[in-house]
Amino acid sequence: IGKSPSAQYKYLKEEYESLKNISSDKNFYNYYQAGKTDSDHLYFMRKHYDILSDVHCHSLDRDTSFSTLHDSSVAEILANKQLTHYLSTEIDALSEKLHLKFTSIIESKLLQWTESKVSLVEFIYALYAGKCFNNGNTNLKDIAFCCETLFDIEIGDFYRIFLEIRNRKKSRTQFLDKLKEKITQMMDELDR
Repeated sequence: IGKSPSAQYKYLKEEYESLKNISSDKNFYNYYQAGKTDSDHLYFMRKHYDILSDVHCHSLDRDTSFSTLHDSSVAEILANKQLTHYLSTEIDALSEKLHLKFTSIIESKLLQWTESKVSLVEFIYALYAGKCFNNGNTNLKDIAFCCETLFDIEIGDFYRIFLEIRNRKKSRTQFLDKLKEKITQMMDELDR
């Protein structure tokens, strides 16, 4: 509660992925999922219940006159199936909500870049050099494309613009220096 939709989405995706690997007995899981019945007399007859052979037994106080070797396994499979379906539905709904929000921001041009294209290119290259996306395993063109789309601006030949930035005589990072100055000033004002 109180988490952003993107944080909720991430949490639900992690839970969904962990559920896919929860079945403790892969052989029985595959048997059950395949709809086989040839070993049911071993798995689901009370008289064949051997608590010592139940390596997946989480509770030593099972009532062997009532429990079978895999009745709780089936319950776990069914519960996980329902939970997986629920999580999948919630993930889809959040994904749609996030997509619609992102699309709305772009279409309504809520984030228009009002600095120069040169400043944006400096910013993009700083993100690229800092390996800010995917631990540095990303393409410079992809970062530029996302910034162009998000900030409603066409950069043009950003390689040429970067060459101009590199050839600056004074400060090569004018925009980043300005950002650093502005955020420091803002923090100083908040500290007062």
